[in-house]
Amino acid sequence: MTDSRAVVPSTAGAPPALTSGDMLRGLHTVRSVLAPDLSDDELKLFAMVATRSGLDPFAKQVYAVKRKGRVTFQTGIDGYRSIAARTGLYDGQDEPEYGPACECGDDRPKGHPEFATVRVYRKGVSRPIAATAFWHEYVPAAGQSGEGDAMWRRMPRVMIAKVAEALALRKAFPYDPERREGIGADIYTADEMAQAGRPEAPAASQQTARERVAQRAAAIAEPPAEREDEPSPEPPVETVAEEIVGEFTPVPVAGLSAQSLASLAREAGRTKGQLAVAIGALGKPVPAPTDVTAVVTALTDEERGRLADELNLDWRTPGQVA
Repeated sequence: MTDSRAVVPSTAGAPPALTSGDMLRGLHTVRSVLAPDLSDDELKLFAMVATRSGLDPFAKQVYAVKRKGRVTFQTGIDGYRSIAARTGLYDGQDEPEYGPACECGDDRPKGHPEFATVRVYRKGVSRPIAATAFWHEYVPAAGQSGEGDAMWRRMPRVMIAKVAEALALRKAFPYDPERREGIGADIYTADEMAQAGRPEAPAASQQTARERVAQRAAAIAEPPAEREDEPSPEPPVETVAEEIVGEFTPVPVAGLSAQSLASLAREAGRTKGQLAVAIGALGKPVPAPTDVTAVVTALTDEERGRLADELNLDWRTPGQVA
């Protein structure tokens, strides 16, 4: 009997190209492209997972996906094959075996197999390691995953076989912390996760305070260009002083009061937009201009002093504290 299993040459001992610190610095650099919706802690975890697995996020071998507020790390079946090959213990696999045509009546597509089974071989293990994936446990609903179920309709046997292969590879090559190799339980293949639902779109609310400040400052500093053939309307004067003075009650405590800040802002001609940007520079969420009054009211005297510094207001002279 001829053994038709594919034998993969050993690449054991090849170290990861980047350390976790290098990986994190690189991810920070291209964060807006690879992981715009991750928090700082999630980005650190992404760097650790990528380094441990040996998969390269910059080559899109591994990527982060958020669903329902939780982050998961995914790869393709080639990522699993790469991890298995690097152990030096991968000894190939048999061709997939398929179950009978499913009689469920679902024509996505008609005649799809009930299941697929894949057997993986590991050197030193006397028997193959098999895993079976059942169609209805993994097929995504129409439009459910990021690309819908188009590939499952077009290539049903290929797709369910890739899931079965992923299950078998994970069983055969679990992560070994001593050798620091193998497939970790924190990385799944995209084919397995297609049924989990559509990934979330990156949330604008997850921008860092620094990014929000820079974005708002750029909008203020660089107004849209006006056409030369149209007269330039006189920009509306958006001062803060009248509204703030009318709503704030002087607070007889040491430090910079809200009324003092309003007076200084009026004299310097500061706008609500500039105040909003300065509030963001304090590490707080950048408010809309209409919310500036309430936010300034809630600040402490010490924070209002720092806010005045951000606005380049001279508030430490006598008579400016109350």
